[in-house]
Amino acid sequence: PGRQITEMLANLTNCDAHLFHVSDIPTTTKTRGIGGHQQMIRIDRDPEVAVDPKVIERILEKVIELLPSVGALALSDYGKGVLCESLVKRLIEVAKEQNVPVVVDPKGPNYEQYRGAKLITPNLRELSDATGLGLDSEIQIIHAAQLLRSSYAFETVLVTLSDKGMLLVDQESEIRWIDTVAQSVFDVSGAGDTVVAVMTCGLALKEPLLKITEMANRAAGLVVAKAGTVAVTREEMLKVESEREQNCQIGKLMDLQSLRDCVIRWKRDGLVVGFTNGCFDLIHPGHISLLSRARKLCDRLVVGVNSDESVRRLKGEDRPLQNVRARATVLSAMSAVDGLIIFEDDTPLTLIRDLQPDLLIKGSDYSVSEVVGADLVKDHGGTVELVPFVKGESTTSIVNRIVSGDVSSE
Repeated sequence: PGRQITEMLANLTNCDAHLFHVSDIPTTTKTRGIGGHQQMIRIDRDPEVAVDPKVIERILEKVIELLPSVGALALSDYGKGVLCESLVKRLIEVAKEQNVPVVVDPKGPNYEQYRGAKLITPNLRELSDATGLGLDSEIQIIHAAQLLRSSYAFETVLVTLSDKGMLLVDQESEIRWIDTVAQSVFDVSGAGDTVVAVMTCGLALKEPLLKITEMANRAAGLVVAKAGTVAVTREEMLKVESEREQNCQIGKLMDLQSLRDCVIRWKRDGLVVGFTNGCFDLIHPGHISLLSRARKLCDRLVVGVNSDESVRRLKGEDRPLQNVRARATVLSAMSAVDGLIIFEDDTPLTLIRDLQPDLLIKGSDYSVSEVVGADLVKDHGGTVELVPFVKGESTTSIVNRIVSGDVSSE
């Protein structure tokens, strides 16, 4: 197996491998039994053998030699003895001295050895083992991730949650839920390694953290949708990214992940992204005025629309008059609207936190202190604008006039 790995790496283009051959330690092999495209069993051959300290020292020397020429360092710990505590600590130390970001795929309960890494990627069980906490709800998972980050001075914790996606918690305590993208799962082998690989590449290229996390999530989705242990190719990733780019350009109604991608691209192009929201039950002159004025204040306008259940909670059981798809269809036809998203909560607070618009726009019937999300936008350098309110124009007043039989206009 050792010779096979050496030959495989030698045949790869753009791969500069530095391998250490140790005669008395067998190379780990894993045999997977597949039935109906599903992995049924795995047999590992990896006897626990202590690694000679001299070999550990040689590895350290080689990494130190190579660090000035690399963009990032990934420590994929399988608990087989090579990444012993002394080596891990020293690698993180020298990498930080040279401003090389360190990504750690952890193993075992000893997280002290990973202290100070830029990014660590535990799965749910590993997060529970590391913190000693039960993780039966989203709140508990978030708390555990925040505790792990602060306890060991990690800049970012990325928790992989299998079919539930991923949770990202950074040094500013920003919380991002990344939904899974796999439509079908054949084999989860290699999904975690894929996430680590893409995150490491992205950090080496100094790309935005959220962007590379979502890309890593999509890459993992490609892996688990295939049978067997496979690598994601450059061509596959380019195809996925191209399709997502087209989704941003075709149709204005998007899911959160697609809209995030658009907002990131717009900002990268130097465009000012504005956000407003509402029920938009019956479109009237007040709505038209709000959207037109809002669009003049920014380069791209994102509109959040309350879901049917959300409108019912806010306006009563007899509302909405039009379902959310009908309302979204009307809004999509407006030139002032560049992006559209439906949200389930009573307020768009979570949506504003996720999208981080440059500008938050509401009608002047609100005060700035009453605008949901105003503090969030201001905290990341954005602004809040109140546009003139068209007096007497509202869906409720239209409904009341219809019910009373007064359909005259002033």
